[in-house]
Amino acid sequence: MPREGYKSVAIKESDFKQFQEYYKEHKEMLRKQGITTFAGFVTMVLYEGFDEKNWLTESRQLTHFNVYEDHVTLFDKKLDHLVDVYFRNGKVFCTFDEAEDCDHVRFVFTIPKVVDMLTERGWRIVEGKVLKRPS
Repeated sequence: MPREGYKSVAIKESDFKQFQEYYKEHKEMLRKQGITTFAGFVTMVLYEGFDEKNWLTESRQLTHFNVYEDHVTLFDKKLDHLVDVYFRNGKVFCTFDEAEDCDHVRFVFTIPKVVDMLTERGWRIVEGKVLKRPS
């Protein structure tokens, strides 16, 4: 049982060993960065991964509001504004940013209901990335 205020996470033993080896090999460098424990190191790695994919900021900033036949409405908390992202003729367009690629567009491709709807229409979306658009 972890101590109060903490949770345990199960990972493959081989992955754990790799993390542990890296931590041991780079312990002094990590100490200089303020990482003084293995748990602190693992937490840092997780946050860096989330930061790299913008999962933390996007999940806090943007929320799915509604899905319509030809568009999705999001609520952008930072802007305090509803934003529409349209899907027409195999193209995607954010009306707020007037762009085909922006945070709002990237966020809608992470919403399972939207991915399912677009997949039925010939789109191919994997891990939030458009691999194929309908002709």
